[in-house]
Amino acid sequence: MKKELETVTKYLKSHDLKLTRQRKKIVEVVFSAHDHFTADDLHDRLRNMGAGISKATIYRTLSLLCEAGVVEARDFGRGQLFYEHTLGHEHHDHLICTGCGKVVEFRNPELVKIRKRLAKARGFTVESHSLRIFGKCKACR
Repeated sequence: MKKELETVTKYLKSHDLKLTRQRKKIVEVVFSAHDHFTADDLHDRLRNMGAGISKATIYRTLSLLCEAGVVEARDFGRGQLFYEHTLGHEHHDHLICTGCGKVVEFRNPELVKIRKRLAKARGFTVESHSLRIFGKCKACR
């Protein structure tokens, strides 16, 4: 947690912002989560911990964390954004079940090679990418 807090604090300072008590609590909860979560999920977790933090503050802080590059917002086709922290994690892609909503993370070295070849062939420098594959999981088929 120390590295994450230092990274966020450094980002905030570089933008003339402070690590408020509320932001610190949000960062702690976000980086203790090991799943994909919505802003509402985060609000519920914080409320259950007795932290009275408004949804507006949560949304603003999630936006700052995304801008800082330590959290990514994901659209899994359910009408709301899901978040996950990325600091210290390898890049991965997602399989999303259109039946039950299950999200499966995966890494594939062959996809990385293809992405690199495609970018090189087109003179493109990749900054990031997101691959979402929608279908039915075994249980929903």
